[in-house]
This record gives sequence, C-alpha cells and structure tokens, in this order.
Amino acid sequence: MQTWILTALLVLSLFANGFLFAQRAAAPAPPPPPDAALVSDLQRLMIDLDEAPEWRHRLVSLGRFAESRDARRQAQQRIMTGELLELLSGADLDFGRITALVEEIGLEDNTHRLRLIEQLILLLNDLPADKRQLMVERLGALEVHLDELESLARVLP
Repeated sequence: MQTWILTALLVLSLFANGFLFAQRAAAPAPPPPPDAALVSDLQRLMIDLDEAPEWRHRLVSLGRFAESRDARRQAQQRIMTGELLELLSGADLDFGRITALVEEIGLEDNTHRLRLIEQLILLLNDLPADKRQLMVERLGALEVHLDELESLARVLP
C-alpha cells in the first residue's frame, strides 16, 4: 500500500516539476509594436476600399517606399548632424556654414515628404472619386502623418 502511495506522490511531483519548469522556460509574449493599432486600422481601411488586388499591392509598396526613403533620410541626417556638431565644436564658429547646414537638413526632410506625397498622389489618382475621398477621410481621422506611411508596408494586400 505504501508503495502505491509513494509512486502516486512521485508521479504528481514529476508532473508539478515539469509544469513549473515549462512555465519558467516559456518566454513572455513580446509586446505589440507601438503602431500595431495604426496598422490594424490601415488594414481595415484596405478591406473597406475593396479595390483590386494589384491596387492593394501598390498601397503596400507605398509603405515599403516610405521605409526605404526614411532610412535614406535618416542616414543623410546622421551625416549632416555629424558635420553640424563638428562645426559647432570648432574654435571659430562659421555662422554662415552652420545656417546653410541647418537649412540643408530641413531641405532633406522636405524632399523626403515631397517624394511620399508624389507617390501618394499617383496611388490616389487611380482610385474612383468616392473611394479616394473615403481613403483621405480615413487617413485624416486616423491622424496618419506622412512619417507614418511606413506602417503601410506591414499591411497585408
């Protein structure tokens, strides 16, 4: 009788230890990305537009274009910021050169946004007027900024 009781306790102990070990070994679920809600809303917008699949692929491509342009812009910004810091750390401050560099940094931002707007215009131009209006209204309601168009790259076509 004691053997059966000890065997049962041993089996229960093994199951409990296995359960606790599995709980410790399991990695916690990663938190959702900060723009997960925006991506979800953009996905719903894509479904609501109910356009042809190739048009939806173009919308996702716009997000990829925005990602690559933003990466390029950030690389340029790092270079120009380094130059600016170098100018600011020099013995003689060249205000003209510093001002020109700050303006160049702003020009790079404006060029980036202009390219995104051009691509968005090309995309919207192929939509019927009612769907174009729906998309623009939804983007406005979602408060999608031009810097957030990269989120479109994570939307499923």
